[in-house]
Amino acid sequence: MTAGYPAQGNRNPLQSSIGANDVAARLGGDEFVVLQIGSNVRDEAARFAQRLILALGRPMSISGQEIISTISVGVALAPEHGDTAARLLKSADLALYKAKNEGRDCVRFYVPEMEMATLERIRIDKALRDAIKNDRLLCNTNRSLRNSATSLPDSRPSSACRTPTAR
Repeated sequence: MTAGYPAQGNRNPLQSSIGANDVAARLGGDEFVVLQIGSNVRDEAARFAQRLILALGRPMSISGQEIISTISVGVALAPEHGDTAARLLKSADLALYKAKNEGRDCVRFYVPEMEMATLERIRIDKALRDAIKNDRLLCNTNRSLRNSATSLPDSRPSSACRTPTAR
């Protein structure tokens, strides 16, 4: 793993952490996928993820700067979380999103509820975008907050956020 920087000598922490039959690939940016071949046991996957966190989280020196990475890992197991590469990748990505939201150096396994939560976020996002696009977003303000000593500066409504009387 170089994360866009020159590798340190011949030592590649990602490659040295995976088995001979495992596959690692960079998806883009700072995201990688590791396919661990021959293991579908949750405990083995959890230990493997912890080894990745320890190996990739070690300080590195790049151009004289010490870089410390924090790692989030999303795990999906075949065939439990998907029976195709695309389904497994989607399940692992949902678990990764959950791990990133819960903090660094975190491992999360896919659970079906992650999919429902994502669909709900997508629904809310679409509804919000549609409301803004169609000038139908209504924001109610808390007058006691606005009139208190802790009021926010410039709390006038914007074009996308109107008080009920502004319509």
